Amino acid sequence: MGLAAVLDVAKPDERVLIVSYGSGAGSDAYSLITTSQILKKRERQKLTISKQAENPFLEYVDYTTYRRLKLGM
Repeated sequence: MGLAAVLDVAKPDERVLIVSYGSGAGSDAYSLITTSQILKKRERQKLTISKQAENPFLEYVDYTTYRRLKLGM
């Protein structure tokens, strides 16, 4: 989600650095450079990550409730 949020606002020819972290045994880092196509792709997008996160109708549920809703119990 962090990468998607960054790509929602990135401009062409910008560098994006993605770094993982974990137990200390190792991690990965990726360096991406956006292209001019990012603007065309963004035009097709209806909702940005920030708009989804700010949705006033969004309701977080605990795992038990999620399972009950998912299984239709």
